[in-house]
Amino acid sequence: RMMSCAMVAGVDEGVGKIVDLLDKNDILEDTIIVFSSDNGGVPYAGAFNYPFRGGKGTLYEGGVRSPGFIHAPNIFKNSFDYKDLFHVTDFFPTLSSMVQEDESKMRIEIPRVDELDGLDHLSALRERTPGPRKSVHIHRDWDRDGHAYRRGPWKIIVGHHCLPLFFTRVYNETRSRWIVEDGGVRDKILQVIMEAMDALVGTENTTFVEYLLWMVFDSFNVGGIHRAWSSAGLPSNGIIQDLYKTDLEYYKKEQEADPIYPMVSLFNLDNDPQEATNLASKHPDLVKELLEKAEEVIKKAPKQWRGDMVHAEAPVSKQQNWISTLRSLGTHFEEVIPFGIYLEDDVDLTKLKYVRMLQQQFSDGVVVLLKVFLVFIVIPLILML
Repeated sequence: RMMSCAMVAGVDEGVGKIVDLLDKNDILEDTIIVFSSDNGGVPYAGAFNYPFRGGKGTLYEGGVRSPGFIHAPNIFKNSFDYKDLFHVTDFFPTLSSMVQEDESKMRIEIPRVDELDGLDHLSALRERTPGPRKSVHIHRDWDRDGHAYRRGPWKIIVGHHCLPLFFTRVYNETRSRWIVEDGGVRDKILQVIMEAMDALVGTENTTFVEYLLWMVFDSFNVGGIHRAWSSAGLPSNGIIQDLYKTDLEYYKKEQEADPIYPMVSLFNLDNDPQEATNLASKHPDLVKELLEKAEEVIKKAPKQWRGDMVHAEAPVSKQQNWISTLRSLGTHFEEVIPFGIYLEDDVDLTKLKYVRMLQQQFSDGVVVLLKVFLVFIVIPLILML
């Protein structure tokens, strides 16, 4: 938690230096500053999304609703909260209108404006009237098969809700040293293992191992460890993901067969911002209608690039071998390959060989866990004999 807060403080200090420089040059009032997060934080990494449920890697509000602000003193004279729906695609048309407020300056023509996914919120922001966005397509994951869409207060999630991290609770600051307040034995064991790994090889070298541990330990909150494997994604070495429609009837049957694991959810966020009450069974027609609207929004979507794939033959350090794995060098290689472009422009990226990140890091993870077991369990037991 301290590290997470320190990183936020670091960003704040960095932005503060930019603001001071703008002020020093008398251009702060003419500058638009926009700040936004990309997704919710990871509870086990010290970032809490209270009062919302879930976190990064989930389709709950704690994973997909992000704070942000727009600082434009020449346009907005006073601070206020804008509570209407705003999607990341809305930044472009909104900012385009903001920079054209002065009609004496050159106008910017936006080609094919009717094809934009984003909406212009400037009028609503300036007049403090209801925003233009009434619905938002939140996310479609064709790899792990999850779909989320919202219209007004109604939000549906169909398919896998956790992609792939099972952060299904509401996480908040705690009164004790434990990340999960009033958590069970399993929660405490997970945290102890994480702290042991951090102490032994460093936080920066245990990230992907912790991802795996989070998936395995928290899978028991939604039915069992078999859910961890299903949520990890389809076995594939391909970088391109084919598109398909969400099969609502299939997931309804899956939900009936295993009520513990969420597959079809409907929430009224005005009445239930923490997504505690699933209303899908009470409003099946609304679920179907909203899913049809969601499919309509993405009907022209291009094939997707899988985001968690790594080029298996990418350049690596000369030190990268079984010895570096045993040493758990992680970010501590003495010889490194500078990150940058290493492929020619005409290379067909679809023909390259890829592996999933967790698959690539598997051997490193096993070594880290063995070290923890050896240092904190085996050696103390031997010394006690």
